Parts: sequence; C-alpha cells; structure tokens
Amino acid sequence: MKNKLVLVLLVIAACAFVACNETTPECKYHRETWDLSTAKSERNWEFDQNNREFFCYFTVPQLTPFIYNYGNWSISREYNKGYNNAYQALLPLSHFKSDTLEEQSVVYYTQYIDYRVGAEYVEIQVTNSDYLYAPTNPETMDFRLQVGPQAIALVVNQEDWKFDNQARQYYARFDVPEIPAEVFKDGQWSIHRVYNMNTMDAFQVQLPMSCFMTDTVTNKSVVNYTEHIDYRVGIGFVKISLRNSDHLYVTDPSGQIKRPEDMDFRLQLIY
Repeated sequence: MKNKLVLVLLVIAACAFVACNETTPECKYHRETWDLSTAKSERNWEFDQNNREFFCYFTVPQLTPFIYNYGNWSISREYNKGYNNAYQALLPLSHFKSDTLEEQSVVYYTQYIDYRVGAEYVEIQVTNSDYLYAPTNPETMDFRLQVGPQAIALVVNQEDWKFDNQARQYYARFDVPEIPAEVFKDGQWSIHRVYNMNTMDAFQVQLPMSCFMTDTVTNKSVVNYTEHIDYRVGIGFVKISLRNSDHLYVTDPSGQIKRPEDMDFRLQLIY
C-alpha cells in the first residue's frame, strides 16, 4: 500500500492543573473539572439548519492549545445537579424518546447528545433521529468537562480500511506497543476522531460516535442511515470499526463497496 497506517507517539506531558507544566511528571496524576450548563429558556441553544441539530458553544480558555494537542478529556452530562440523587453519564449519549409535534401527533425517536472539543472551546450538540423536533428548544442540561494528560495519534488512510463481510463493517487495526499488559490491566484510555487536523479549525469527538447521514446507494435512491464509529482496545493493539445502520453502504461504478474516507484519530492514555 502506498500509505501505511501511521502511529505517532506524541510528547507525553500536559495537564490542566494550575501548578503543572510540561516539565512536571506529577501532572499526570492531577485532574481539573469545569462545569458547563445549557438553559432551555436562554440563548445558549442555537439551531444549525444545515446539519439539523441544536448546538451550544462554550469558550473554555483553560483548554489551551497545549492541552488540546497533548492532553485528554471527557465530558459527562450531570442529572439532578445539586441534589443528593445527582449522577453523571459520559457523552456521547442516546435517549429513546417520544414527543408531540406541531400537528399533535405522537412520534418516537432517538435523541443523540454529542460534543466537539477544540482549542479553547467546547460545543455540545443535540440531534434527533429522522430530524424530528418539537417546537421548543432542548431542556436545560448540565455538563462536566474533565481534563488530564497524554495522547497518541492514529491515522486511517482510505486504502487501509478493510471490510468484514460477516460483520458487515469496515475496520482498521493498529499495533500499539504503548499498551503492554500492565497498562491494559491498570490504565485508562479514550479515543477521539480528529477533524481538520493541523488546521485552525481542528476539533475532536470522542468515540464511540454516531452520525445521521444521507447518501445515494446502488439504485440511485437517496437513503437516510446512521454511521457508527467504535473501537476496541487490547494488549498491544487498537481496532477502529465503522458500520452503517441497515448495512447500507455506497458502491462505486463497478459495484464494489466504497471505502470510508481518510480519518484521523487520537488515542489518549492515563496510567
């Protein structure tokens, strides 16, 4: 293959803790947390007509370019904040819901809550399956951003995707010697997809992630489906998988299933 899978070990450092810097090894044991909140009645929620989704943009200056490039983070939605029965759920989240639309009909759909992280900002997104939306904004929501230290970059070139006919999904496998048995046993990790890598518009989305898609399939008909990107982590390897709902895959003129586009990912380790 012209291009091989690229695995780059990035600089190990970075931490959001105030007392830490690039030369302080103790940083990897620290965490810092910021709370984010959206309000149904305020101007936080905006609607993106092109992507048919609500979004809320937060400026987070503590999420510096250094932390963006070399740190790691997670975002959780916090329910019942301030009460004894408060709890958190890690994003992305899916909720099965029912609602009454303008014509008073009851519909059932899936609400998907996701986020983007960029240098000095976080964007929360709320998308409904089949683009079904009630005439009001989403409810008030509280979120928590948590930041920590180390990252490894992964790149999947288009020709590196392989197709598993039995599972009906694409996959790409990386050898990752930085995950020996002791790290696999005692460490933590997360994987993010990186969009617009090495540009000023770069942002990241944590896996697993789902996207509602529209495309043209073999018979030229337009279909709506969900693209889901997930991963497995094992001793010495990471496997990225991509599958479409209802096994809908675009084909090229020869009838072969078209490979997914080039994608960049970032593996983040804590150990």
